[in-house]
Amino acid sequence: MLWDIRPGRNRFFCGGSLLTAEWVVTAAHCILEGEVTKDDFIIRLGKLSSERGIFEENERSTTVQEVIIHPNHDPNNYDIDIALVRLAERIAFTDYILPVCLPTVEDARRLLTALPVGSISGWGRTMQDGTFSSSLKEVNVPIIRQGKCRRAHARYDVTKNMFCAGSETGGRDSCDGDSGGPFVVYDNGKWNLIGIVSWGDGCALRDKYGVYTRVHRFRDWLQEYIGEE
Repeated sequence: MLWDIRPGRNRFFCGGSLLTAEWVVTAAHCILEGEVTKDDFIIRLGKLSSERGIFEENERSTTVQEVIIHPNHDPNNYDIDIALVRLAERIAFTDYILPVCLPTVEDARRLLTALPVGSISGWGRTMQDGTFSSSLKEVNVPIIRQGKCRRAHARYDVTKNMFCAGSETGGRDSCDGDSGGPFVVYDNGKWNLIGIVSWGDGCALRDKYGVYTRVHRFRDWLQEYIGEE
């Protein structure tokens, strides 16, 4: 998780996904709307609780060396909502801290076309206008066809760099505070990062869906920085 360490803050503000021992991917709007620089937050890994003052046995934390927002991110409509955070030190992997797999473009397209059920996780609000969760939560939701996604969010611009996931009847969704976190799909024996929690029109409402950044569209950009680890 991304943890704000500025005076008077001391709280989590977004999620993220570990890609390698020194890189985390998150949503660009987390950095911009949080108005944070690299010195304003730390990365806490292997953490289950979001409560202040709790350091867990399996947790590791590190300061940030660099923040890189995709140069084509549009803050007006959340297009290309992706950013990289370089850790100040390489993190040792454990049973509780492991990187997520970055699928090939072909595999990501195949999975998105198949409309599988994916998993989202975070410490966001547990319902519309509810409280933030004090512990890590997870929910499974299916990917929605793009046309249906656009009709559900007709007032907004759902671009080719986004996809929707959720339940027609509501009740299962990402929400405020989950931004930047992962949308993963299990395939071929591994968890694949397909999306990043980006935005929504309310939370878990009927005929509304969470909107996610299509990570595969920025695979080349990611690998410019993280390499082939």
